[in-house]
Amino acid sequence: MAALDGDTLAYLTVREGEDEQGRFWEIGVIGHGPHATELADQVSTEIGEWDRGWSNNAPEPSFRMAVGEARDQLAAADSRFVIDKTYSRLVVDWPRTS
Repeated sequence: MAALDGDTLAYLTVREGEDEQGRFWEIGVIGHGPHATELADQVSTEIGEWDRGWSNNAPEPSFRMAVGEARDQLAAADSRFVIDKTYSRLVVDWPRTS
C-alpha cells in the first residue's frame, strides 16, 4: 500500500524480527519527497488507530469516486484519504472507533 500526496510518497514496509516471545512482523512507513515526514506520520497514525481500535475485526473501507462535473459534488466530510485529480476525486471512507 502507498499514499501519494502531490510530490510526496509514503509506503508500507514489513520487517521480520524475533524476540523472547518468538517471531514477529512489524509494519513501518517510509516517506519520500518534500513532505515525506508529514505524510509518513499521517499513514502511521492511521495504521496505529486501526490496530488499536479494530485490528483484524475492522470493517472494510469503502471507496467513492466521481469524475467530470460530479467531482466537486463528492463530499468528503470525515474521510481518511481524499485523492484529488484534475477531473476526478477518490474518497476512502473508513469508520473511526471514536
